[in-house]
Amino acid sequence: SHVPLYVAGAKIEKYYGFGPTLGSAFNVTLMSYLDSCGLGFTVDTDAVRDADVFDDCVRAGLRAVLES
Repeated sequence: SHVPLYVAGAKIEKYYGFGPTLGSAFNVTLMSYLDSCGLGFTVDTDAVRDADVFDDCVRAGLRAVLES
């Protein structure tokens, strides 16, 4: 939403992305709200054995996109 949202009178400050893997190795959920955009990662640890390497690769890829 590009306008502030409220639930029971309380202003929503931030969204957190969450999506089940549903049979895939990982799921990325993109949530935008007001002037921010967030990514939520859900990872199947049986499929992605080395979470540190996965994290490093995702961060490097996002950094490359943002710098381009």
